[in-house]
Amino acid sequence: CESFPRKRERERKAGTMLRRALLFLFSGLCAWGFNLDSKAPTVFVGPPGSFFGFSVDFYLPEEQSILVGAPKAETGQSEIRQGGAVFYCPWHLGNNRCTTIEFDRSRLEEINGTLKQMEFKSLQWFGATVRSHGKSILACAPLYSWRTTKDEPQREVVGTCYLSINNFTKFVEYAPCRSGNMRSMREGIDNENILNNFILQNNE
Repeated sequence: CESFPRKRERERKAGTMLRRALLFLFSGLCAWGFNLDSKAPTVFVGPPGSFFGFSVDFYLPEEQSILVGAPKAETGQSEIRQGGAVFYCPWHLGNNRCTTIEFDRSRLEEINGTLKQMEFKSLQWFGATVRSHGKSILACAPLYSWRTTKDEPQREVVGTCYLSINNFTKFVEYAPCRSGNMRSMREGIDNENILNNFILQNNE
């Protein structure tokens, strides 16, 4: 039978070895981090009142850059007020300029050519969520609204997302909750987060 002091000594040695192994492991991981310069930082500034910086993610297909969401930015699209935007900011010495990524170039959809709006993009908070994966970027507007037509017409917040594929060469909209009736939209709300994660994991 092992004595108590000898058992304590064996446990102490095992704990020391474990701490050394973890220290070695995490020291290797830290080598992959960014070297942030606190004395001479790069400062990016967006339009006043746009909530520039509400969401941020790194974008590293070739050179280091940053994606910045500004969910209350003006887009310049007709009939849309503070639709929100996502900015692309190359991160290198001497640069502090950002450019808007044009995810959505479409006009507001109407009902069968009438003047009744089907969708509402003003104050939709596009850019509230920004995620990147390889050469793909996902940006979402959680307050995007859609009007139903099959049952009693109503305006419902359903949200929508846009995916930039292969370094800004193609843009695709994903709006799984958008439908012609209230029941379908409510059933689709739970699927949006699943779709977002699926897109990021399966598009390069």
